[in-house]
Order: sequence, then structure tokens, then C-alpha cells
Amino acid sequence: MRDQRPSLAHDHDLDRRAEARGDAIETPTAAVSPNAHRVWMTPERRNVELEELKNEMQKLSQMQQALSAVLDKMSETAGNSIRKI
Repeated sequence: MRDQRPSLAHDHDLDRRAEARGDAIETPTAAVSPNAHRVWMTPERRNVELEELKNEMQKLSQMQQALSAVLDKMSETAGNSIRKI
């Protein structure tokens, strides 16, 4: 079975997107950081990325609430059916 832990690949994808947009303003040296390949974004681009993440998390939260309501209704319906038997 495949490992279900989240991958760290998303960090590299974010870096590649930032670099493609020209947001790279600094690349640390290996002496400064073990993640010398990491691309740093401008503060403005970082704020945009954080806002996008916030919106995505809000959508996920809404979906989770909707699914929870569906499951609650299914449980209620199943309980009522069992009581009638």
C-alpha cells in the first residue's frame, strides 16, 4: 500500500511557479540554508499565494461541512428505518 503521508513535492512546485513568474528575488547559498535551491518570493506575491490558499481552505471547509450534513442525514434516516423494523 502506498504511503498516505503528504508529500513535500508541493514546496518544489510552488518554487517552480514562483520562478516561472519571475518572483525569484534571492537564492540562498548552501552555507546559509540546507535548502539552497529554495526560491524566495516577493512579499506581494507571497500575500497573493497566501490569499489563494486561504480561499482554497475555505472551500474545503465548506465541502467538509456539506459532507458532514449529508452523513448526519444518512445516519438519521438509517436510524429511523431501523426503528421501524
